[in-house]
Amino acid sequence: MFSLSIRQKIPLLIVLPILLAVGLTVFFSYRNGQKAVNKLATQGNLKSTQAISAHLQSYLESPYRLLLFNQSLIESGQLNPNNGDQLRQFAYELVPKEAATFFYGQPTGEFMGIESHLDQPMAYWLRPPGPSQDNPTTEIYTLDTQGNPQTLQDTIFYDPRQRPWYQKAVELEEFTWSQIYVFAQTNDLGMGAAFPYYNPPGQLQGVFLIDVTLSEISEFLAGLSISPHGEAFIIEPDGQIVASSFDVDTFVKKEGETVRINGVESENSLLREISQVLLDQYGKNIDEIEGIQQFTVTIEGVRQYVGFVPFKDGRGIEWYVVVAIPNTDFQYIVNATIRSALIVGSIVAIFGIILGLIVARSIVQPIESLNHAANAIENHTFEANLLARLVQRQDEIGQLGQVFQNMGRVIMASHTNLKEQMSALEDEMAKANRHKNNGQYDWGKIETVLARSRQLRQQNDSEKQLPNLLRKLAYFAHLSEDELQNLINLGEKRVIPQNTYIYRANEPGDTFYIILEGSAEMYVDPMHKLLKHLSAGDSFGEFSLLLGIPRTATVRTSSETVLFVVDQVILQQCLQKFPNMADTLAQELYNHQDELTSRKDLLKETGLLEDEESFDQNPLTWIRGRLNTMFTLS
Repeated sequence: MFSLSIRQKIPLLIVLPILLAVGLTVFFSYRNGQKAVNKLATQGNLKSTQAISAHLQSYLESPYRLLLFNQSLIESGQLNPNNGDQLRQFAYELVPKEAATFFYGQPTGEFMGIESHLDQPMAYWLRPPGPSQDNPTTEIYTLDTQGNPQTLQDTIFYDPRQRPWYQKAVELEEFTWSQIYVFAQTNDLGMGAAFPYYNPPGQLQGVFLIDVTLSEISEFLAGLSISPHGEAFIIEPDGQIVASSFDVDTFVKKEGETVRINGVESENSLLREISQVLLDQYGKNIDEIEGIQQFTVTIEGVRQYVGFVPFKDGRGIEWYVVVAIPNTDFQYIVNATIRSALIVGSIVAIFGIILGLIVARSIVQPIESLNHAANAIENHTFEANLLARLVQRQDEIGQLGQVFQNMGRVIMASHTNLKEQMSALEDEMAKANRHKNNGQYDWGKIETVLARSRQLRQQNDSEKQLPNLLRKLAYFAHLSEDELQNLINLGEKRVIPQNTYIYRANEPGDTFYIILEGSAEMYVDPMHKLLKHLSAGDSFGEFSLLLGIPRTATVRTSSETVLFVVDQVILQQCLQKFPNMADTLAQELYNHQDELTSRKDLLKETGLLEDEESFDQNPLTWIRGRLNTMFTLS
């Protein structure tokens, strides 16, 4: 399995989080920028559609108000619709100020009107009574500055009774809008507001018409400040173009007839694609749409934020008001955010990486020094000057270096002493060999030398195997490396002479032992019944130490014995430093319920078991409480 050295891991652990942080910052900057663009586009669509709807409401309200005003003048007797001169003069004064046209058609076929489009002179339309309905002739005159007819410009066939606006107003008997059509003289799109007039008996007297040009709406859309490249247009539910901010044709000539262009057939790709999506998704269901609707569509590689609202004036008009804003109009926000994040992130990353590498080096170098020192100790080549610079530091690493230096000195001194002892043994063996060669055998001395040699080897091996010996004990098998090493560091070695009592039955059990070398016997007083032979690697006394109960047997050395000893004070220090260690010991005591039950009478005799029912129901809780009490744990 691929692994990295600590020299490689620490810089990576420092550098990678910095790079990850910079990357995440740029990523979230991009996402937040996109959210800002979406929000701005949504607000732009909302404000623009509201502004267009308000303008339409005002623009289309004007003809209705004029016709109501006209109606009130007639009803008050200030205007006589049958007086052609008076009606012409009224229209002459009204048209330049408020409207593009003013027409009045009667049931008898009579017709009069004044129109003015853009920079063209005002024209007076007149169809006096008398012409046959089969040949309705309408005359068009120029007007002087007083509004009087002057020169006959043209004669056309025009009967108002055959026009859709007239027929629709008569049918509904109320104000209505005509369908959109193309003006004959200006080639502009327009529509008329028609209002039927009835006398008090309820007889139809005629229909008034005021035309509005849709090119003025297109001019308003083109001048509307949506966004740098935002566009707006208005279509009918069937897709017919009403007005737009684009410079595109809204009608064409086909076989001599004027035909309006549908949005899905427009030469402008933006208008065409958006109209197609709108009609596919919403179609003619304008009555089911409330408030602004929004969607996005990609056209020629540019994402468009589209918002539209249904517009209804309550008098027959039903349109879709559409606004499209390209995301490129706000992309500078995202780009600026990402650019700022990259610049700041790069600066922070560079300084962070440099600082991190310096810190990593300051950590790795002392660790490498300690590693070299540990190898030197293992190879018995340790010298104090290996850590001379490290121990001068005033931080925790300097303290660790001091511990390594002291440990190295002790181990090297022990190794030197052991070598001297082994050398002395070798000298004695050499002397014994010489005596042997001379035919003189001192078997007692030879046995003594061999025993001493075995003792030294056994002691050395036992000390090296002490962690493994502790691991073999069930009570310490699950301790962590730190907990186990702390226990070893606090424990002590004792040398007990031959035939010496280590402890007797019924004595306080405040110490635990492991035999490093030598041997001992465990037996029961006073019968002196042998229970167990103890040798190097064996342990005893841990159960009494953990529960604080008296000894149940006697232990005496059968030869000179070296012990590793842990008493109550040492164990208390370990438990207070490693609180989890108490739970581990409690669990292991609980696992030895047979042995625990066998001590039940002893616990009652010593007054340690006052609540036997609680002990039987939940012995683990009792053990934990006992350990907390004995070792004054929190």
